[in-house]
Amino acid sequence: MRSSPIRRAAELTPAVKEALESLMGGALGENESVTVTAYQPHEAPTGEAREAVYHRLLAQVSEISARGKELPESEINSLVDEAVEHTRRQRR
Repeated sequence: MRSSPIRRAAELTPAVKEALESLMGGALGENESVTVTAYQPHEAPTGEAREAVYHRLLAQVSEISARGKELPESEINSLVDEAVEHTRRQRR
């Protein structure tokens, strides 16, 4: 497996920074870091293996959903607002 180097945007050459910004679809902040990972994708499971993965995913979604049922709607909305604001700040 190849390594996944981490570089600070401030350390990138202008050409590399421009290429990454083009690939990512937005400007990199000087305080941001970038990592690139190269890998070979695998074939999607089929048949019984696919069915098993599907059921595991449903079980995980149900478990996560059950955790949120005890939270008041106002708290959920507040958490969503906080996550959206965090994401917006990161993209600037």
